[in-house]
Amino acid sequence: MILCPPSIISVDSITDLQGEVFGPVLHIATYKAGDEAKVVNAINETGYGLTFGMQSRIDTSIEAVTATVNVGNVYINRDQIGAVVGSQPFGGHGLSGTGPKAGGPLYLKAFLKKTDWEDNLKAVTFDCPGPSGEQNKYSQSAKKGKVLVVHKDSTIREELALIAKSYGNTVKMAETLTQDLED
Repeated sequence: MILCPPSIISVDSITDLQGEVFGPVLHIATYKAGDEAKVVNAINETGYGLTFGMQSRIDTSIEAVTATVNVGNVYINRDQIGAVVGSQPFGGHGLSGTGPKAGGPLYLKAFLKKTDWEDNLKAVTFDCPGPSGEQNKYSQSAKKGKVLVVHKDSTIREELALIAKSYGNTVKMAETLTQDLED
């Protein structure tokens, strides 16, 4: 583990980042106006997606970016820390995890039995008013993608794979998580 003081690090490109960095570190990547789609594509290609923040007064830019970035948390024109448990769900996407982790209306569903899992895969969006008047929206979508189903029980593994496939995902199954799994 490496510890560092609060830091701001300028990077030339999103591809300069080789993994997630946890701590008081802010990476700044500048880009030219009109290149937002390229930046979002570079972010999405990393496979990581915990939090994305953007400062902008241009609504069309905000809408274009937030509609295509694959992350668990999107913060627009505000700080990016401190989800309020119970009103601001917090969770990652892709290699950064899935689903709500710090609260919100769907938090308990993450602990339900498998018969209730399908509800968590359907698209849903709702408002989560914050304690200080800010606007918080929680959305969950059944995006198509690659799903890795890992479970020691082959029957459960097959059931989960069928659910994931029914939403149009490409599914790979494994009994255990190993280093040789591609993508």
